[in-house]
Amino acid sequence: MQEIEDLVAEIGRRTEEVAEVGRSLSERRISVDVPGGIGTVSVSGHGQLIDIELDRENLWRTNESSLGRLVVDALADAERQAAELRERDFQNGQG
Repeated sequence: MQEIEDLVAEIGRRTEEVAEVGRSLSERRISVDVPGGIGTVSVSGHGQLIDIELDRENLWRTNESSLGRLVVDALADAERQAAELRERDFQNGQG
């Protein structure tokens, strides 16, 4: 009976650790510069898009199709960084 109680307690502790990491990731912000000083893309620790900021004064450096590609590439980089952060935090059990 004690083994079952210990197991239930351990499950409760681990569940709380995972929830805490999830809360911490929600509050984190990862920002990646769009090349050429064109702007910044930001995602949460969960990889969700928060914001895309473009610098109008530097938009002349690109055209429409290049701008889209640069923003998508920066977003992919930010999402990759968020995935690495999640993996590291969940492995460490901390936020």
